[in-house]
Amino acid sequence: MIQKLMSLILIVVGAVSVQDGLRLQAAERAQSMYDEVGPDRYMMGLGALLVLAGLALFFDRRPERVAAAAAEGGSRVPGFVALLVTVVVYALAMPWLGYTLATLAFFVVGFRVAGVASVARCAVYGLAASGFSYWLFVRMAGMPLPRGVLDLIPT
Repeated sequence: MIQKLMSLILIVVGAVSVQDGLRLQAAERAQSMYDEVGPDRYMMGLGALLVLAGLALFFDRRPERVAAAAAEGGSRVPGFVALLVTVVVYALAMPWLGYTLATLAFFVVGFRVAGVASVARCAVYGLAASGFSYWLFVRMAGMPLPRGVLDLIPT
């Protein structure tokens, strides 16, 4: 049941993101100094990925996932709530910690909440995921991200 709810949330958020990207493209692109990719196309691309992920989750019928859900009583609400709290804390912590530290902490805690057993493995996965996201947003997309406490360190 929670899997279906999560998949529908992904589909709705993705569809809203695609729609907002189309709105930005129609309203702002001609009048603004966007690069080739711009925020409108980021939103449409990420929204399409969210819709695809939601559809994949909605139609997931692998026997091991169905059996695991049945063995757990069909509910993963505590894990879902923990992940939701993690996302909210991440959003609130980013202005103070900065993107780099907040994202690292988010991924480490997120992997732990998602069921990765080893704390060391969570740390390695968190470092890899936050490093990749930093590279993607800062180096590839040239997006300025909040530095938070790292602003105290002279560059």
